[in-house]
Amino acid sequence: MGGCISYRGGGAVIRSLKSKLTILALLLGLLLISLDGWRTLYLLEQRTMDRLMREADIEGVRMAGSLQYFFRNAMKMAAEMETSHAALVQDLNLVLVCDERGIVRHSTQIQWQGRKLNDTPLGNVSAEVVRQVQEHMEGTIIRDQAAGNVIGAFPFFTTYDDRDRGVLLLDFDASAALERARGDALRESMLRACLLGAACVLLWLVLDWLVTERVEELLRFTTVARSGVEAVAPRPRQDELGIIAQSFVEAVHDIRSAELRQMEVAEQERRRIGADMHDDVCQRMVAAQLKSGVLESVLQREGHAQASLANTVASDLMMAVKVTRGFARGLAPMLVQKGRLAEALSHMAETLSASFSVRCDQEYQAGSRSLGVWVDTHIFRICQELAVNAAKHAKPSLIRIRVTYDERQLRLEVLNDGLPKMETPIGKAGVGLEFVRQRVRALGGRFDIHSGANGVGSEACCEVRLLPIHYEDEPMQTEGNLFSTVAS
Repeated sequence: MGGCISYRGGGAVIRSLKSKLTILALLLGLLLISLDGWRTLYLLEQRTMDRLMREADIEGVRMAGSLQYFFRNAMKMAAEMETSHAALVQDLNLVLVCDERGIVRHSTQIQWQGRKLNDTPLGNVSAEVVRQVQEHMEGTIIRDQAAGNVIGAFPFFTTYDDRDRGVLLLDFDASAALERARGDALRESMLRACLLGAACVLLWLVLDWLVTERVEELLRFTTVARSGVEAVAPRPRQDELGIIAQSFVEAVHDIRSAELRQMEVAEQERRRIGADMHDDVCQRMVAAQLKSGVLESVLQREGHAQASLANTVASDLMMAVKVTRGFARGLAPMLVQKGRLAEALSHMAETLSASFSVRCDQEYQAGSRSLGVWVDTHIFRICQELAVNAAKHAKPSLIRIRVTYDERQLRLEVLNDGLPKMETPIGKAGVGLEFVRQRVRALGGRFDIHSGANGVGSEACCEVRLLPIHYEDEPMQTEGNLFSTVAS
């Protein structure tokens, strides 16, 4: 339909807002996951070290007791097997069994057997630590920060002589255990990140369902209602957006009612001014014309040369009366009030042609039923405003007014062959066009104005879907207004 208004209601903005909210939730979630990941990693590292130190203590005490029994009873093979079995303990990298002289008697790595403790990878354990362990006969756990290991030193008696004291050294590889802890923390963080991504997708869909679609529906309503096209009100809902939408609908309805009242008051004022012009100004001008005619007769009888001037004044007054009566009929179109819209349009075309020296044609095709007086009034005013606007600004040689309607649709067109229409955004048009849009809204129709074919002149079109209310004489007596009727 020619008067359709395209909707550009800020969907990109809404989608951008939805994206910002989703991205903000994603970033916040990633920040929380990162912080929790660092915390989890710290706790896992602490637990890993605590576990290694606890295992070193338990395994060291157990092996020291067993080795003491094997050494005292010269059970070399049993001691060798005990040491070999220790290699199966998780994260236990190296076991050294040293006698009272510091010679490695047994080891999980055979190349260190028979060597001094200082020549082994655990030679970095200070002699003071080993001496204290052997002296106090109490095990100790050492955490080697540089090597990333946990070393346990445990004393035992190699013979039944209390002076023969050996030492058991256990080297647990903390770096491998910590690497596994970091892997576990990373996997847990990745799992949470995946859950966060799924939650953000769900949030996107929920925002699209709960917010975006409804805000776009509200934007469509306000944009279309502002343009004067029929607008369907958003569905009523009992939440914050529903309350806002209902407030918008009520505000639009109030504005439409105010426009109708304003136009009714303005129409009454036009009729009053037109009646005053016809009954007062025109009568005075007619009287002045008659007096000028009498003055011309007197001057001619007396032979005055100014008799022709009196005749000219009488002719000018007669023309002024004709023009003024045309203006009066335009301000107070009594023919419209009597349901004779075609005649009113014809008189308007004649007045326009005389006032602006432009050819003005009109065509009127009525349906089987007569429209209400208020509809005829709006049609007349719309045609009048558009035709006068074209005559003033487009400098045309021809203006054509066409009004046709049937049982279902009314179509009004005002065409001219003058200058093409300048593009003007909605809300930035002149007062006249804004009044036209108000009247179109009052009728519940669509309005569009654009340049003519090949860029010559302009074409203004108004289309109205006819309803029962359009055939009533007093729309203001109906419950609500036409806009609410059309929107519902």
